[in-house]
Amino acid sequence: MKKSIKTLLIFILTIFLSFTLMGCSYLSEKKGEVYNDNHEIASGEDSALFIKSVENNMGNNKSLRFSSFSGVKTLWKIESQGNGKVILDYDIEVTEGDFKIVLVTPDKEIVEIYEKDIVDNKELKLESGKSQIKMVGNKAKAKIKININYEGDAKTKKF
Repeated sequence: MKKSIKTLLIFILTIFLSFTLMGCSYLSEKKGEVYNDNHEIASGEDSALFIKSVENNMGNNKSLRFSSFSGVKTLWKIESQGNGKVILDYDIEVTEGDFKIVLVTPDKEIVEIYEKDIVDNKELKLESGKSQIKMVGNKAKAKIKININYEGDAKTKKF
């Protein structure tokens, strides 16, 4: 009798673990589908799955490292009266998957900032209203260093 109970418990645990692992895979797939969906990226909500991630925020500087990232994460929310600019300096190394950084305008349009390994900078003129800088990934493994500076009436909005 004891042997059959142990066998049943092992069977139940095996099924439970299988569903757990399939669930993680399913979540990663669903989060990765957003990569080419500008409507979902422009929505105000973040939805991301990270595996083995480290994030450091020091003022205007962010550094992130992750072994897998799928979904959308807002880095900064910015307000401007139409006379603002942001200058982004970045050093990004993507070793797997897809990764990009975008600006979401107040009109919910997507402006691509970065999608290839590069050390570079971008100057972006802001429209009047609330904009967001977001990162988007699909099973991306990356190291990121990014610095933001403001000119004119641009300012970070707390979130």
